[in-house]
Amino acid sequence: MKQPLEAQKTKFSEIFLENQKSLVEFYWVNQEHEMSENDFKNALLLYLQVINLYQPAYVIVNAETLAFAIAPALQIWVDNEISAKTNKIIKKMAVILPKEFIGQLAIKQVLGETEGQKIQVQYFSHYEEALDWIGIF
Repeated sequence: MKQPLEAQKTKFSEIFLENQKSLVEFYWVNQEHEMSENDFKNALLLYLQVINLYQPAYVIVNAETLAFAIAPALQIWVDNEISAKTNKIIKKMAVILPKEFIGQLAIKQVLGETEGQKIQVQYFSHYEEALDWIGIF
């Protein structure tokens, strides 16, 4: 059963845990509001804490509503500060992409950095496809 981790919720993200399945789900939310670079970083730092605490093998990132341009310097920060640390724990990551091309490109660039290439990552349009690919249900 998916349980929300209330302490791991920000204005722009929500994190859910299915501990028995070694799965964490990370959702970008409230994208109708303007997210700052600090908001983006804080959401990912909370995600890093959850990954370190629960050590899941699988992650689903639901970025369907993500409407944030990820600048090149921020992409490098994500690679060094988040991906380099989580990739030692996670085996597979399924990403549900935004519908807009710019958002898709930004996410693929972030996960295409050096550290992002060290785990199995697959991109999807729908949640059900991501679940099927993770293969734990």
